[in-house]
Amino acid sequence: GVIASGGRRFDPVFITSVTDENGDPVDFPGTQPHHELVMNPATSYIVTKMMTGVVETGTAKDALRLGRPAAGKTGTTNEAKDAWFGGFTPELLTIVWVGYDADRTLGAYTGGKAATPIWTNFMIRALKGRPRKEFSSPKGLVAVRIDNATGLRAVKGRPSHTEMFVAGTEDRKSTRLNS
Repeated sequence: GVIASGGRRFDPVFITSVTDENGDPVDFPGTQPHHELVMNPATSYIVTKMMTGVVETGTAKDALRLGRPAAGKTGTTNEAKDAWFGGFTPELLTIVWVGYDADRTLGAYTGGKAATPIWTNFMIRALKGRPRKEFSSPKGLVAVRIDNATGLRAVKGRPSHTEMFVAGTEDRKSTRLNS
């Protein structure tokens, strides 16, 4: 939850909103839970971007069906007795666990194959009709061109990509032209 909320830890709240019979929100005290910043928002953003890779190219690719930015982590215990996916969008965090009450294996079902499709179907319904949001980029980040072959700062003319760093943590070493 801290990563998904940009570094903030919220006190648990069981009821966050109430609507009337027309679906209009009814304001009442206590709808905004207390929170405190416990992680640098820039660090939280970097971890979120790493976790989007689990959806974009990793074990949670089924979540691409959501059609929105999403991040998360799949998991499967030894002997596949438990499988889970903890995923989030900029609006909502949800965790799905799949397993048996008894000591029994799920067989070939992993977090990506068992839990992620359930998560995706739930999120499609939960976010239906809501505007698409992007993960917001906080202050304190630096974009650096990285050489694809060496992982060091890129020099002109070599294949590279952009990576984000918390300002001050980026490597100063550059790729040598003869590398």
